[in-house]
Amino acid sequence: MCGIAGFFDENLPFEENHQSLVNMLRAIDHRGPDGTGTYIDGGLYLGHNRLSIIDLSERGKQPMKSNSGRYICSYNGEIYNYKELKLELEEEGFTFISETDTEVLLTLIDHLGFEQSLKKCVGMFAIALWDKKEKVLRLARDRHGEKPLYYGWHKGKFLFGSELKSLIEHPAFEKEICQIALSSYFKFNYIEAPLCIFKGTKKLGAGEILSLDTRAGLKENTEKITNYWSLKKAFIHGIENPYSGNYSEAKDVLEAHLNTAIKQQMHADVPMGAMLSGGIDSSLVVALMQNNSSNKINTFSIGFSDEKLDEAKYAKEIASYLGTNHQELYVSELEIKDASLQMSSIFDEPFCDSSQVPTFLLSKLARDNVTVSLSGDGGDELFFGYSKYSRGHKISQLPCKYLLFQITQILSNFPDLSFQRLVRAKQSLAFLSLLINHSDFKNLHELLSSDRFSDKYLTKDFEEIKDDILPYQISDSFSNTFMYQDSKKYLIDDILVKVDRASMAVSLENRVPFLDHRIIEFSSTLPFEFLYSQGEQKRILRDIAFEKLPKNLLDRPKSGFVPPISQWLKNDLKDWAIDLLNDHESVGGFIDLEYGRQLFDNHIKEKGDYSIQLWKILMFIDWYRRWA
Repeated sequence: MCGIAGFFDENLPFEENHQSLVNMLRAIDHRGPDGTGTYIDGGLYLGHNRLSIIDLSERGKQPMKSNSGRYICSYNGEIYNYKELKLELEEEGFTFISETDTEVLLTLIDHLGFEQSLKKCVGMFAIALWDKKEKVLRLARDRHGEKPLYYGWHKGKFLFGSELKSLIEHPAFEKEICQIALSSYFKFNYIEAPLCIFKGTKKLGAGEILSLDTRAGLKENTEKITNYWSLKKAFIHGIENPYSGNYSEAKDVLEAHLNTAIKQQMHADVPMGAMLSGGIDSSLVVALMQNNSSNKINTFSIGFSDEKLDEAKYAKEIASYLGTNHQELYVSELEIKDASLQMSSIFDEPFCDSSQVPTFLLSKLARDNVTVSLSGDGGDELFFGYSKYSRGHKISQLPCKYLLFQITQILSNFPDLSFQRLVRAKQSLAFLSLLINHSDFKNLHELLSSDRFSDKYLTKDFEEIKDDILPYQISDSFSNTFMYQDSKKYLIDDILVKVDRASMAVSLENRVPFLDHRIIEFSSTLPFEFLYSQGEQKRILRDIAFEKLPKNLLDRPKSGFVPPISQWLKNDLKDWAIDLLNDHESVGGFIDLEYGRQLFDNHIKEKGDYSIQLWKILMFIDWYRRWA
């Protein structure tokens, strides 16, 4: 894994621009500690930080030039099927001087062009490609947005890079808060693409290519964006072309796809391991990895002292059954505090998924032993795994009269309610009224996925992002709507952001087999009863896993990777929280600190668990201190 950065500027002297590029690369040297390279052509300044994974020699250094000399590439990621592509190219008469996937990618581009090459690649990547002949800069991101890529116009200059902190290092970068992005953060806990917290900057979307033609000089906002792959089209195609085989055949096909993806992703010239939570998805990934390896797989898990939230014991049992080389870390108070204080530096946009802390600590544990890890992310979104899916399915089938009956039951209990329970009952009433009036499954998904009280954090109302209208093929189905919406937003802008930043902060490359696009495309064809049957979620994945592991090790309620943030705020992080909530200068006038202090006081006095709301406020204040 690597980091890329660059810009286009035709005005400033070389010395100033070169120093700006050096500073941009230095800001993301954690993404590639094994070497730095630069390429300059006229107004283009292109840089690369390398984390050596395949062909550790100097032959893998980037930016790399294609054999024809026409293309220059700075590339962050892995092309998992590069060996197969290399054989095809050799049959066409092409020769190679390295064992890198980068050289294969560039040769393929020489042969087929950029877009057609990306369509043949299986992998995760963010790419900057300079066409010396046409004077066109192209940026591209992998199909499901595993690798990040920011870009934007600032003072007439075009900037781009793997992380926002890289762009911030350029002297032209302007820090003006985007209020729509801020609204997105407080509503969803993350900032939806293509938005960025700072105006003038965007995230390139998953499966997109940006082209900037500079033949007539650099002209602001002249970039063009196209899709070479679309999640929406993949879902629609799957819905319109459903799988025609029986359940047993579907299991065999899915297992074959998973095996292919895992075999390809297990290739590396450095030590490799896997994140093991003890749940269905990561356990299945590890089981298939161990089946495909003659050596013990390295596995890693993290635990908490709170037994209700601790899954490390389950991971240990699974590791023992599979015979992996397993390591676990039970988090100490000092580690909690130190990691929490690093979050605003690691996440250069406001981000408040509280599992970011244990994900970072788990990545540190893994990085002490390996350079590459595999994880089970994506299984919930693709195979109907979240508990809200089950709740939403039940709600979607309820008649309004049943909901009204529930309201009547709540009202009948009002005389016996304490003040605190009365407040909760009123909130429940408000939520039930929203459910009754929801117009479609998309609105129902938002009700179950967003913070209904997000407006209380802000000092004023901000405009919200305008979302795409769902096509009827997706919106007519409850399950398709929920899985599509989470795959498009939550998975890309929360889960993958969390995993990428937390792992790359310690120079660990994380790979996600479930997000192989062949698996995504196949999962979209599966009938609903293959995913959910008699209250059992992720049916097809569970049944594959039960063939590899004893059912008693896996058949338990899903708990997720949830840290005991409520207790942390009462103990280890209490002083840190008080300091932030009393820092009037570090909120920019955007959020209501008095509301935050009231929540904190109620939380400490155990009048309710407000840890999720508090974490959101605290992460924003800490971020604002560091970056705004």
